[in-house]
Amino acid sequence: MKKRLILGLLVLVACLGMGWGQTSPAIAASKRVLIVYDAINPTVDGQKKLAGLQQILASAGVATQTERLSDYHAGQLTTKAYAGVVTLINWPQGDLKNAAFTRDRAAFTGKKLHIGQGLSAVEAHELHAVRRNVYHQQLILSAEGQQQLLPFSEDITLLKTQGKTHRYGTLRPQNQGIGHYPYGTVVGQRGIYRTLRRVVSVRF
Repeated sequence: MKKRLILGLLVLVACLGMGWGQTSPAIAASKRVLIVYDAINPTVDGQKKLAGLQQILASAGVATQTERLSDYHAGQLTTKAYAGVVTLINWPQGDLKNAAFTRDRAAFTGKKLHIGQGLSAVEAHELHAVRRNVYHQQLILSAEGQQQLLPFSEDITLLKTQGKTHRYGTLRPQNQGIGHYPYGTVVGQRGIYRTLRRVVSVRF
């Protein structure tokens, strides 16, 4: 199941603007993807997630640059320098912020992918979705004909998508009365892919 989730991430990367890895060598040399992560957080294998993400993008032929959120400086994320940006959240409870990155990411017109919790209202709006907080639930992930019971979560924000979106996988709370939610969502050049604690422990 973990390998299938990794494949799902590749699908989402491919769906973002019909593929980040399909650029010419000249464009690839000048256009990279900026990975911005909040924290390593070893309790959720943050280093492995970051390394796995880098490997996934590299396998798709995408050049990357990695930056810790606290080290990001204003004006760094531009379409002249980057074709896309990936936000990796390893420690949602830390609620770490960088106002310069938030502003630059909102204004950025390239491809955007958010991985993990902590999706802002602005990001949800870009995905034609509304956020919904779910408390004290154990979610069931269904993807490609398989199911996996995810670790218990005290507080998790899910997305209710509206309109035309590309969805990967389904999250279904054990409480049947609160509906189903996508595991991954892509709208145009924006996307979100969830790593819930230890569920996607990326290993190659």
